[in-house]
Amino acid sequence: MDYQGMTGKIYQVEEERMNGGGEGTIHGIVGMNGYVAKIFKPDKRSADREEKLRCMVKKGATVKNLEHITWPLDVIYNAEGFAGYVMQKIENVQSLTAVYNGDKYNLRFRLLAAYNLCAAVETVHNMGQVCGDLNPQNICINLNVNDKANAFKVTLVDADSYHFSTEEKTYRCEVGLADYLAPEIQKKVSGGVTLRNAPLPTFTKETDLFALAVHVFCLLMNGCHPFACAKRMNGTVENTMSQMTSSSERESVVAPQPIENIKDGYFPFYDSRENVTIPIYAPPLSSLPQELRTLFIRTFKDGYEDPTKRATAEEWCRAMQPLVQQLQECPKKHVYFKQAAECPFCRVDENIRLMLATKTSKENPVKSTENGNAGNVGSSGGTGTTSGGGTNVPPKKKKKKKQKKQEVKKSDKAKKIIWTIVIIILAILWVMAHVNKRRALEPDLSGAASNVTAPSSTLAPTPQKEMKETDFTNCGMKMQVPEEARIYDSTGSADILTNQLRCGEIYLTIREDLEECEQLNTTGNFYEEPLDEMISDYKPIEDDQTTITDTSKILLGKYYFARIVSTRKSDIGNFYECNYYAIHEGYRYHFKLSSMEQEISREDMELAEQMIASAQYYFVSVQLKLVDEKGEKLELDGMHWMLYINKGDTVENNDDHFFIYDSEVDDEQVVLPPGHYTAKLVKEDDDYNEVASYPSSFDVPNGGGEVNVAFSL
Repeated sequence: MDYQGMTGKIYQVEEERMNGGGEGTIHGIVGMNGYVAKIFKPDKRSADREEKLRCMVKKGATVKNLEHITWPLDVIYNAEGFAGYVMQKIENVQSLTAVYNGDKYNLRFRLLAAYNLCAAVETVHNMGQVCGDLNPQNICINLNVNDKANAFKVTLVDADSYHFSTEEKTYRCEVGLADYLAPEIQKKVSGGVTLRNAPLPTFTKETDLFALAVHVFCLLMNGCHPFACAKRMNGTVENTMSQMTSSSERESVVAPQPIENIKDGYFPFYDSRENVTIPIYAPPLSSLPQELRTLFIRTFKDGYEDPTKRATAEEWCRAMQPLVQQLQECPKKHVYFKQAAECPFCRVDENIRLMLATKTSKENPVKSTENGNAGNVGSSGGTGTTSGGGTNVPPKKKKKKKQKKQEVKKSDKAKKIIWTIVIIILAILWVMAHVNKRRALEPDLSGAASNVTAPSSTLAPTPQKEMKETDFTNCGMKMQVPEEARIYDSTGSADILTNQLRCGEIYLTIREDLEECEQLNTTGNFYEEPLDEMISDYKPIEDDQTTITDTSKILLGKYYFARIVSTRKSDIGNFYECNYYAIHEGYRYHFKLSSMEQEISREDMELAEQMIASAQYYFVSVQLKLVDEKGEKLELDGMHWMLYINKGDTVENNDDHFFIYDSEVDDEQVVLPPGHYTAKLVKEDDDYNEVASYPSSFDVPNGGGEVNVAFSL
């Protein structure tokens, strides 16, 4: 069908629609591959909209502007009059929500997305205009990581709904998603007042900056809204997921939701409020670099009273640009900012795991039977009690009325159990969606859940601690551990589960910090960084949630360690940690004791320190270089490549792997014990489905160094 533009140009618009929404449909234009036409529904073709679009076309946009926004280029008409407008075509894009909810975009990708979003908003503001409805559906992003020129490029769409102004008139943005509306707008639109009739100004540059900061926060903080929170219920702290699925009266128990907090100016990640904390899936604000924290506080706190104090898009860009080079990976392949003392995403995973273990333990108390008599184990004030044995007494006959009451109670109990199962399943699904599809090797924790949450008397250290020497062959360490301990190790980490510790487990990570150690001052023969500096570098940031209870120096075996004991409040209870850090010959050693709702005792620390002191390390530094059968650098295309390695002659897809993203990365610096390894290089599509795999093997010599891993592609 033919349409005519403002200057008389004829556009042959294709009948078949490419996309559609509530206001109209998108169609291709014959002979104009880079452009499309938006045709409004008949009831959306108002004179005010036509006038607004004509003004926008006259205002115009530069070629550079059009890289970030789909600005109207021409207004088109048919025989019935005003019909729509022409704009540039954007391809290979998805809504920004795909990055929030996606499980394959780590912090490096999200940081790029946040930077590009800020650049796009800055483009609109430099034009002297306001976006208005800056909700994620109006923000499109190119998620094709193989598109070198446009990967993670952000384009703002639906420009026809912008809060557009000329010298004579303001054309309102009449829609907005409440989760992204600044408090000054939230306060105006109530009691029958809407964005269509609220007194001007409604949307401003400052309201855009509020919405922009919300998006940046969500991108950097695991998809969490900055005004989301969780609340303590019935004497215990429940996570947001439990609250939302609770069969209780929601109005009386749920934490204030984002819209309420926006109106009140309550920023849960910064402000303190009794019985309210941040959601379990969110890292703390302290995990971000100081410059970003400052901008968030300016925008959400200072900007509440004075919107002009909010951080501009340009300020966000300046703050984020250098941070792209200040990221690091943890052994589980999470990416986080180097300034953080530990990986905040590992902490989130641990919080959820402990929450599930606690909930399972509380909802399903252990039952035992002996000589045919039922018994149970429970807790009261931290003391375990056992009942059972004796003579079986036949029950008295119950009246029918009491039987009915019992049936009702059983029904209610069944409902509670069902709700509990639903909550646990939802939480498990959330955890599975946030492990970056790495197919991590999960140890058997069937006995560990009770260790975390059972009464202290059942897990108190026994007087005799029979120890055994255990060889952690995958990470290259020998250590004395309790006789009954279970161990799980991989390259770079080890997990020790033991009933001798009331807190249940001790966790080790070994990381190579060669570049960092070059800058350290050698002090004595045992450690390469002054212990005072190590404590300063690695201790958590104290805030309303985190308290440091002890810092000290201790010699364990050959090395001095910095010992840091801390307590952290969260939405599911108190977490207790005792961390040990040492740096020696370019390696950072980190042992951690962690517990939920059970303080780490002096006995726990003594046993852990006995184990650490006995450790012997035999790993070496290795630089794995991927080569072809001729020994030349292996040329990889832009697909996803995963390198899996295992000690010995069999290789499985598990957590012992290294991620190769593009052809510019052809080696990986790792820490491995000497020995024979089997490798598998796996090519995956954008959905992380295996396309092809190539086997290989290699040997790590006693001295480490450069090792070629040859593949025939």
